[in-house]
Amino acid sequence: MGNGICDICGHRPATHIITTSRGGRQQITELCEQDHARLRGKSRAASPFDSLFSGGGFNMFDDLPSEFSRLSSDMGYPLPRDREATNLEDYLSEHTKEIIQQAAETTVKFGRREVDTEHLLYALADSDVTAEILKQFKLAKDDLKGYIEVNTPRGDEREPEEGQVEVMVSPRVKAVLESAFQAARELGHGYVGPEHLLIALAEEDEGLAGEILRRYGLTPQALRQKTVKVVGKGAKEGRVESKTNTPQLDKFSRDLSRLANEGKLDPVIGRAKEIETTMRPLVSDTATSSTN
Repeated sequence: MGNGICDICGHRPATHIITTSRGGRQQITELCEQDHARLRGKSRAASPFDSLFSGGGFNMFDDLPSEFSRLSSDMGYPLPRDREATNLEDYLSEHTKEIIQQAAETTVKFGRREVDTEHLLYALADSDVTAEILKQFKLAKDDLKGYIEVNTPRGDEREPEEGQVEVMVSPRVKAVLESAFQAARELGHGYVGPEHLLIALAEEDEGLAGEILRRYGLTPQALRQKTVKVVGKGAKEGRVESKTNTPQLDKFSRDLSRLANEGKLDPVIGRAKEIETTMRPLVSDTATSSTN
């Protein structure tokens, strides 16, 4: 559960997230389109189960503009023509999928049934990458979450009765997902991570999340700059670049990796003298660091 695969068939991509409540404990179930329709069809018209499964679901890629397909292709992830073959894992990092799941749980916690931008931002705040970016603005994640808790519209926060609660996704969140792909593409990243969602939320003009981020001075451009500082540009996966005791050696390694990825790494055969000249100050600095 929580891996983007249907919990019933075990192999098709999940397109609906269902929140159930039994004995006061919430449980998330992911369903593919086929099993979602099958379960809905088996229920009687007058049953609560039928009303639960009516009206769509948690399909992030429904109704996205055609621009989404172009962006996906540009990133090397062309959308297959067969919708059944669409796999969320091809587009979102594991951490991002966990955050979206947490956003759905936050939505239910706040008594709502539609994931909106503020719920996504609330879940994003717990990400290590997001927290590190927020630090660059001298903003603590607890302060951000506290502000969201106070200012987010609430619904019926009573514990749902025994049964299932379907969580929808707002058009704003779908637009944010598309913008996140664009942000990842512009930064040369081969994944869509929390940092891209954060940038996309700041670009969203109508939602509460964008309003909150602007209140704290987190503009899209500033977030892009801090993302490059924290994660790097052209990264293959989202992670915070931590400082070590060998900064020159770290930079040397990153430069080698970058050149290799770009196909610009010259052969080293017969160039021992140049390599020795390059390595001597690095070894010296490393030895100095270890004796301090």
